[in-house]
Amino acid sequence: MKLGGLTEKGLQKGSKIHIMAPSLYGYQNQAVGTIPANSPL
Repeated sequence: MKLGGLTEKGLQKGSKIHIMAPSLYGYQNQAVGTIPANSPL
């Protein structure tokens, strides 16, 4: 996955990152399991 501003050289093996995605890129207006509709992920 390519994300603007992140490069493979900037992450070391075993590194952890936290990505917040708006609902537009997730489940949008669909509720899935315990995730409410329009929730950022």
